[in-house]
Amino acid sequence: MIVLGIETSGETASIAIREDETILASRAFPSRSTLCERLAAEIGSALEHLGEDHSLDAVAVSRGPGSFTSLRIGVVTAKALAHRWRLPLVGIPTTEVVAWPFAQMEGTTIAALLPAWNTALYLAVYLSGPTGRLEERLGPCAVEPAEAIARLSAMDGPLQLVGRRALEHRGAIEEALGAQAEFATESACDPDAVSLTEIALGRVAEADPQAAFRLRPLYIVPSQAERVAGIDLGMSGETDGAYQEL
Repeated sequence: MIVLGIETSGETASIAIREDETILASRAFPSRSTLCERLAAEIGSALEHLGEDHSLDAVAVSRGPGSFTSLRIGVVTAKALAHRWRLPLVGIPTTEVVAWPFAQMEGTTIAALLPAWNTALYLAVYLSGPTGRLEERLGPCAVEPAEAIARLSAMDGPLQLVGRRALEHRGAIEEALGAQAEFATESACDPDAVSLTEIALGRVAEADPQAAFRLRPLYIVPSQAERVAGIDLGMSGETDGAYQEL
């Protein structure tokens, strides 16, 4: 099975094409004002690695939380490609993508802390299960650092922390959790399309056949414009309730 993965949630975007366990192409590039044009060009260049005898079987996209504009571009691009080529589309939460490298460590509790806005962060907690899949235990949710540390402190057993905000607040986390906290290396703290495609391989069969029309970015909270105006246009994606005030 050949899967195209698109990850545009943060400052660095990436794409990857995977055929089962083999990475056929992988690209990483800045996610800035030129993302729309750059993303299309990088996908086109990566597809050249398929050759005439191969074609995509599915598209996967990191659906957030993350940068509002960048996520929108990534999700819309993935939906357009899936619709045009009539392929299954798999959307994966970005917090799960960044936690995925630890999924094979059965019984490990993994906390993903990713940048939100200003001082806020996105928090999600997973447990690596016996099937190699991550079981969601918390979130994703948007909180301030002190709230995130309080929630983590209430959990039992060792915690594997991953994500940029985990590194930024390492001192405060270690002070609160002590030896309970273990930190991923800096190179493993950003979500990437390679991990995304690996997750997607096991979920293509259960993909929503209408995802090319229904899939929405997982924003968690309304945009800054909505918050300033005091309205919610319902674009924050699937959540378990109202967004949390920061």
